[in-house]
Amino acid sequence: MKKVLLIISVLLLSACAGKTPPKPVIELPPEQIVQTSYAPAYEATQQTYQGRINDKFYVDSFEHGVLDWFKGKYKQPISELKHQLYDQGKGFDAYIYDYYSGMIFAADLQSNFQRLNCWQGIDLPSLQQGIYDALRDLQAQRSAKNKTWIEQGSEKFAQQCRP
Repeated sequence: MKKVLLIISVLLLSACAGKTPPKPVIELPPEQIVQTSYAPAYEATQQTYQGRINDKFYVDSFEHGVLDWFKGKYKQPISELKHQLYDQGKGFDAYIYDYYSGMIFAADLQSNFQRLNCWQGIDLPSLQQGIYDALRDLQAQRSAKNKTWIEQGSEKFAQQCRP
Protein backbone atom coordinates (compact mmCIF):
# COMPACT_ATOMS: atom_id res chain seq x y z
CA MET A 1 0.00 0.00 0.00
CA LYS A 2 2.86 2.38 0.83
CA LYS A 3 4.42 1.74 -2.57
CA VAL A 4 1.16 2.58 -4.34
CA LEU A 5 0.83 5.83 -2.37
CA LEU A 6 4.44 6.70 -3.11
CA ILE A 7 3.97 6.08 -6.84
CA ILE A 8 0.76 8.14 -6.90
CA SER A 9 2.48 10.97 -5.03
CA VAL A 10 5.41 10.99 -7.45
CA LEU A 11 3.06 10.97 -10.44
CA LEU A 12 1.01 13.85 -9.04
CA LEU A 13 4.11 15.90 -8.29
CA SER A 14 5.56 15.30 -11.73
CA ALA A 15 2.25 16.22 -13.38
CA CYS A 16 2.13 19.49 -11.44
CA ALA A 17 5.75 20.26 -12.23
CA GLY A 18 5.07 19.87 -15.95
CA LYS A 19 2.41 22.59 -15.92
CA THR A 20 4.60 25.59 -15.18
CA PRO A 21 3.85 28.54 -17.43
CA PRO A 22 6.36 29.17 -20.20
CA LYS A 23 9.15 31.61 -19.47
CA PRO A 24 8.47 35.04 -21.01
CA VAL A 25 10.59 35.99 -24.01
CA ILE A 26 11.46 39.30 -22.37
CA GLU A 27 10.71 40.35 -18.79
CA LEU A 28 12.46 43.55 -17.77
CA PRO A 29 12.34 44.58 -14.13
CA PRO A 30 9.97 47.57 -13.82
CA GLU A 31 12.79 49.90 -12.77
CA GLN A 32 14.60 49.25 -16.07
CA ILE A 33 11.65 50.18 -18.30
CA VAL A 34 11.99 53.55 -20.01
CA GLN A 35 8.50 55.03 -20.25
CA THR A 36 9.14 57.02 -23.45
CA SER A 37 10.25 53.89 -25.31
CA TYR A 38 7.83 51.38 -23.82
CA ALA A 39 4.64 53.43 -24.16
CA PRO A 40 4.70 54.28 -27.89
CA ALA A 41 5.67 50.70 -28.75
CA TYR A 42 2.83 49.39 -26.59
CA GLU A 43 0.29 51.74 -28.16
CA ALA A 44 1.48 51.18 -31.74
CA THR A 45 1.27 47.42 -31.24
CA GLN A 46 -2.19 47.63 -29.70
CA GLN A 47 -3.46 49.84 -32.53
CA THR A 48 -1.95 47.64 -35.22
CA TYR A 49 -3.08 44.27 -33.88
CA GLN A 50 -6.38 45.11 -32.15
CA GLY A 51 -8.88 42.43 -33.16
CA ARG A 52 -6.23 40.35 -34.94
CA ILE A 53 -4.76 38.41 -32.01
CA ASN A 54 -6.42 35.23 -30.79
CA ASP A 55 -5.35 32.23 -28.75
CA LYS A 56 -3.77 30.65 -31.84
CA PHE A 57 -1.41 33.59 -32.42
CA TYR A 58 2.19 32.76 -31.46
CA VAL A 59 3.06 35.83 -29.38
CA ASP A 60 6.45 34.42 -28.34
CA SER A 61 7.34 33.60 -31.94
CA PHE A 62 6.37 37.14 -33.01
CA GLU A 63 8.50 38.61 -30.22
CA HIS A 64 11.48 36.47 -31.24
CA GLY A 65 11.11 37.97 -34.71
CA VAL A 66 11.14 41.46 -33.16
CA LEU A 67 14.25 40.67 -31.13
CA ASP A 68 16.04 39.11 -34.10
CA TRP A 69 15.28 42.14 -36.27
CA PHE A 70 16.93 44.45 -33.76
CA LYS A 71 19.89 42.07 -33.41
CA GLY A 72 20.40 42.37 -37.17
CA LYS A 73 19.81 38.69 -37.90
CA TYR A 74 17.84 39.37 -41.08
CA LYS A 75 20.19 40.63 -43.79
CA GLN A 76 17.86 40.91 -46.81
CA PRO A 77 15.78 44.00 -47.62
CA ILE A 78 12.57 44.00 -45.60
CA SER A 79 10.59 44.47 -48.82
CA GLU A 80 11.79 41.03 -49.92
CA LEU A 81 10.52 39.47 -46.71
CA LYS A 82 7.18 41.26 -47.07
CA HIS A 83 6.85 39.92 -50.61
CA GLN A 84 7.64 36.37 -49.51
CA LEU A 85 5.29 36.50 -46.55
CA TYR A 86 2.34 38.48 -47.86
CA ASP A 87 2.38 37.83 -51.60
CA GLN A 88 3.69 34.28 -51.57
CA GLY A 89 2.74 33.44 -47.95
CA LYS A 90 1.42 30.01 -48.72
CA GLY A 91 3.44 27.26 -47.16
CA PHE A 92 4.52 29.03 -43.97
CA ASP A 93 3.19 27.42 -40.83
CA ALA A 94 1.63 29.81 -38.31
CA TYR A 95 4.67 29.80 -36.00
CA ILE A 96 7.03 30.87 -38.80
CA TYR A 97 4.49 33.34 -40.22
CA ASP A 98 4.17 35.05 -36.83
CA TYR A 99 7.97 35.12 -36.43
CA TYR A 100 8.45 36.91 -39.76
CA SER A 101 5.49 39.17 -39.01
CA GLY A 102 7.36 40.24 -35.87
CA MET A 103 10.41 41.11 -37.94
CA ILE A 104 8.31 43.14 -40.37
CA PHE A 105 6.50 44.97 -37.58
CA ALA A 106 9.80 45.83 -35.88
CA ALA A 107 11.30 47.07 -39.15
CA ASP A 108 8.25 49.22 -39.92
CA LEU A 109 8.14 50.64 -36.39
CA GLN A 110 11.84 51.49 -36.55
CA SER A 111 11.40 53.10 -39.96
CA ASN A 112 8.47 55.21 -38.74
CA PHE A 113 10.35 56.36 -35.64
CA GLN A 114 13.41 57.22 -37.75
CA ARG A 115 11.27 59.20 -40.19
CA LEU A 116 9.91 61.21 -37.25
CA ASN A 117 13.47 61.78 -35.93
CA CYS A 118 12.63 59.79 -32.79
CA TRP A 119 14.79 56.72 -33.10
CA GLN A 120 17.96 58.08 -31.50
CA GLY A 121 16.34 58.26 -28.05
CA ILE A 122 14.80 54.78 -28.06
CA ASP A 123 15.74 52.27 -25.38
CA LEU A 124 15.48 48.99 -27.31
CA PRO A 125 14.77 46.65 -24.39
CA SER A 126 11.90 48.90 -23.26
CA LEU A 127 10.51 49.10 -26.80
CA GLN A 128 10.71 45.31 -27.13
CA GLN A 129 9.00 44.87 -23.75
CA GLY A 130 6.22 47.25 -24.81
CA ILE A 131 5.54 45.24 -27.96
CA TYR A 132 5.52 41.95 -26.05
CA ASP A 133 3.25 43.21 -23.26
CA ALA A 134 0.80 44.72 -25.76
CA LEU A 135 0.51 41.42 -27.62
CA ARG A 136 0.08 39.42 -24.42
CA ASP A 137 -2.61 41.84 -23.25
CA LEU A 138 -4.42 41.58 -26.59
CA GLN A 139 -4.25 37.81 -26.50
CA ALA A 140 -5.57 37.72 -22.93
CA GLN A 141 -8.20 40.34 -23.86
CA ARG A 142 -7.20 42.64 -21.02
CA SER A 143 -6.46 46.36 -20.89
CA ALA A 144 -3.11 47.90 -20.15
CA LYS A 145 -2.12 47.63 -16.50
CA ASN A 146 -1.38 51.35 -16.30
CA LYS A 147 -3.18 53.12 -19.11
CA THR A 148 -2.48 56.63 -17.78
CA TRP A 149 1.26 55.92 -17.50
CA ILE A 150 1.30 54.63 -21.09
CA GLU A 151 -0.61 57.65 -22.41
CA GLN A 152 1.77 60.01 -20.60
CA GLY A 153 4.80 58.15 -21.96
CA SER A 154 3.49 58.35 -25.51
CA GLU A 155 2.87 62.09 -25.11
CA LYS A 156 6.42 62.65 -23.79
CA PHE A 157 7.75 60.57 -26.68
CA ALA A 158 5.82 62.68 -29.20
CA GLN A 159 7.22 65.87 -27.65
CA GLN A 160 10.77 64.55 -28.05
CA CYS A 161 10.17 63.94 -31.73
CA ARG A 162 9.15 67.43 -32.67
CA PRO A 163 11.79 69.20 -34.76
